[in-house]
Formats: sequence, C-alpha cells, structure tokens
Amino acid sequence: MNWEIRRDVVDGHQWRCPSTTCRKSIGIREGTFFQQTRISLQKWLILIYWWVREYAVTDAMEEAEVSKHVAVDVYQWLREVCSTKLTSQNIQLGGPGHIVQIDESLFRHKPKVKKHITLFIQYSFSAFNRNRITEAVQHARRSGSLD
Repeated sequence: MNWEIRRDVVDGHQWRCPSTTCRKSIGIREGTFFQQTRISLQKWLILIYWWVREYAVTDAMEEAEVSKHVAVDVYQWLREVCSTKLTSQNIQLGGPGHIVQIDESLFRHKPKVKKHITLFIQYSFSAFNRNRITEAVQHARRSGSLD
C-alpha cells in the first residue's frame, strides 16, 4: 500500500494499492474507532492531549476548533474507554476481612471573577484497601513517625 494525498477525505490521506490491476484504496481510519467519527484525526489528537492533561472542555474545544457538543462527547467517550478498560481488568482489591472503599467524585470550580468564566471540571476515581491504610498508620505510630 502507498500513502496517498486526497483532498476529498477528512484527513487528506489514504492508503492505495500500487498494483495497476487492483488500485484498491483504504482510509487511514479503517479498522479503528476513528472510522465512525467525522472530525479529523488532528482534532482528535488535540482533544485527547487536552483531556489527558486534564484541561477544561471549553479550552480544548477552542484549541481543537470544534463545537462544545463535540468536545464534551469526546471527553465523555474517553472517560468511558478508560472506565471500561479498568473494569475489564482482573484486579483484586481486598479479600476476606478487608474493607475496600471506592469513590467517584466530580469537582467543579467556577472563579468568582466574572470577566472570563471558565468552569474547571475534574473527575477523580479512587479505590483503596482500608485495612492496608490502617496497618500503615499503626506502623507509623509504632515507629514514632506520627508523633
């Protein structure tokens, strides 16, 4: 397959078979989750980068030059991908006699200055074994670290 520039496709490129008898072409999104979307891969990468860096949706929307609806959908989809991956892992927390606490929190912060109102949103997921924390605190007390 050869890399070919195409102005009539969203990303401007595609793969094309060099054989004169075949000439089959395949989009660069073929077989990926990007295949179902209409925004460019460049915009996707910008939104993914801003999501990973935990920037506000409104900032990512402006940087990627997409609508707020698209940016919110991408952020939500990225959270779902991570959540699905984490829940599909066979991770054992706790066990007999152990208490595991799992929390999901959404933090919103709106500055009091009304000139430039940007809503900062951060999701936090945590899980911890309360017995292990208790053991660590007891050990710290025994060693004199908490005195």
